[in-house]
Amino acid sequence: MAETLDGKHRYLFFFLIGELNNIFINIALPDGKKIRLVHEEFTNLLRYQERFAFAVHLCLDVDNLPDYTISEKFIGFTTAFPEYGQFIFRTSLAVSPTYKGKLDFDKVRCINKKEADTKELLRLIHTDHEGVSLASYTIIENLHEMLFFEFTEMLKQGLQIKKCGLCGRYFILQSKHEAEFCDRIYRDNRTCKQVGAKKVFNERVAADPVLYEYQRIYKRYFARGSMPFKKHPGSKFYNISFSEWSRIAYEMRQKYRNGEIDGDALIDGVQG
Repeated sequence: MAETLDGKHRYLFFFLIGELNNIFINIALPDGKKIRLVHEEFTNLLRYQERFAFAVHLCLDVDNLPDYTISEKFIGFTTAFPEYGQFIFRTSLAVSPTYKGKLDFDKVRCINKKEADTKELLRLIHTDHEGVSLASYTIIENLHEMLFFEFTEMLKQGLQIKKCGLCGRYFILQSKHEAEFCDRIYRDNRTCKQVGAKKVFNERVAADPVLYEYQRIYKRYFARGSMPFKKHPGSKFYNISFSEWSRIAYEMRQKYRNGEIDGDALIDGVQG
């Protein structure tokens, strides 16, 4: 069962396999005890899933309680689960190359390519430090700690999420611009964003007779090719291309949707 998570939830797979292995390789435990411990692991897993699903929905879902700040929502979460208000992560220090207080990965890569003894490594690490170059790090020992750590990192970065209007799964909002669909593949190698945008458009057209007629006119002219009015000398669009007409039609459709013109004006304006 745990192996079904491989490739889908990497750190969940990592921690769960580790816990299960620790149980089964312990020869001092009777089989009955092992089964009970495995059952406890999966029970805890379900509890963590329920708890952090609530945390994510409460604090990070942009559509949930929009009048409250993320900080206020987090206070609400710690009120509901007081143990997280006093949650303690273990930390430690390591002699490592640092840059602006954080691990300098570029220098680490350079050092790893060299063959040197301890004294030489320390010299390389401390080339630009008067004191000891120390990097602090957080120790994550189990899935519970990993989930809460990741959740708090999302809070600190101010990330917000939204449920996709098509597949119903959460996705991270990449900008402040409103988004309704995610970039996951939905079907036929097309994303929810691609399929969903078309679905919303079709629903709007079906619900509005004016837009339905506009779309019918658009398809008719599109089918005529790049110069759809060339065979119609009496057309007011006689000398313009389809791309030019479509720009004019789009601008008029936007004016209709914004209430600047009525339906008759839109249809009259795009008719050739």
